Amino acid sequence: MDDVFRYHERIYADFSFAYGPLLLYFPLWIHALLRPFHIGIEGAYYVALMLAHVIGLVVAWVTLENLPISRKVKAITLCLFAILSMCPVMGLSYTLVRFLAPFSTLVFISRIKNPLFVVLAFGLGEALQLAVSPELGFAFAAGACFYAICMTAENGLARILAIAALPVGAGLFLWIGGPHYLDSLRLYSHGDLNLIVEPLGYIILFLIATVWLVPRMLAGAFRQRRPEAVLLASLFIICLGLLPPAFGRSDPLHVFFNGAGMFLLASVAIGGYSGNIRKLWFLCFACSLVWMQFVNFMLRPDVRRAVGFAPKETQRNWIDTSQLESIIGDAKISVPFWVPLRVEDELKQGGHFLPDRESFNLVVTNPDAEKARAARMDRVQWALIPAKDVLYRETPSNTSRMLGIGYQFYPKRRQPYVYGAILLDELQRHWTPVATVGDWIVYHQNAPMAQTLHPERTQ
Repeated sequence: MDDVFRYHERIYADFSFAYGPLLLYFPLWIHALLRPFHIGIEGAYYVALMLAHVIGLVVAWVTLENLPISRKVKAITLCLFAILSMCPVMGLSYTLVRFLAPFSTLVFISRIKNPLFVVLAFGLGEALQLAVSPELGFAFAAGACFYAICMTAENGLARILAIAALPVGAGLFLWIGGPHYLDSLRLYSHGDLNLIVEPLGYIILFLIATVWLVPRMLAGAFRQRRPEAVLLASLFIICLGLLPPAFGRSDPLHVFFNGAGMFLLASVAIGGYSGNIRKLWFLCFACSLVWMQFVNFMLRPDVRRAVGFAPKETQRNWIDTSQLESIIGDAKISVPFWVPLRVEDELKQGGHFLPDRESFNLVVTNPDAEKARAARMDRVQWALIPAKDVLYRETPSNTSRMLGIGYQFYPKRRQPYVYGAILLDELQRHWTPVATVGDWIVYHQNAPMAQTLHPERTQ
């Protein structure tokens, strides 16, 4: 986040960001408020994270209060969400307030009686979802349209205007966000970063809620002509809109958070079953959340090393900047491969770091993106490359730990994309290794090549 201040970069235009601007600027606003107390950007981020967790729990509580759920089921659901849904190691990207935003927004709108306020709420609600994350805007629009169409008999003109308010709100936001706002959505819609959906416990539990518990509850609500049937069906459509991101990555984290609304509807549905069935459901749900937390913490290398599940790190997490400066002087240096954050900070403090469009390598998952990164590397004369193997590919053997238990018996239908091959080819053809600094190799670009490829760029 400090790159926004340090390099005066613009979101989406100068660097890619997979989420809405609110997830970036909310901690920056908190940092601005806490600056008189001499709290740094890291401390402000964690304050923002705790605020997001508290707001998420309040939103979950208010949402549950507005759903037809018994007090006991409501209390159990809220306790499970409060105790087991917080993932501080995953940051603001995975909080309840983010993923419940479209679900809860429609619940709150359904309580508005003034038709004019309903129209305004639809437009502002759509803009709010897009400000949080692109996929939430699409999910909210689908559910809100269904809700408005079904309610046209009650107040026809107002509901039609409400439908029209959705594209107006989206259009205004996209006009402000710029043409690159939807880049991440286009990237992931092509299957980038997807994992194979496996018959694991947490996925089966989610499917039970999606294809049995909630549809059966909705059928009964419409058959009995219950007044909340249309709202519940609209919320279900919002939840269906979040199935692609849930099953795209398909790890416990994405399934739970993208399915948070579905699990709330499952709590509504489970109230109609016997006490033993309810106990079994909540036991399985609690186990799923515990499994999610275990997998999340085990994904952190420092946690795995602390409990003895991973060997000690052999790569240095620092760099001798004085030795580096004796080679490159005060020039900028490109870092096209992952380096530890401490190394990145030391390069920034020395004024050598060259920010790239993507903040981490995992979002460079196709040849076009890697060629673009290679072209950006060619803008400067120096590059810092790890001495160890830098190639990265996602295969069942190295992604199974993201799922907790990964089956590896299915056939390989195509070769996985290997990040780094294009960059290494560019380095071998047009760059020369000149020195080794600790665990990193310093490359210098061949001057004639740089002038031929990019004569218009200043080196």
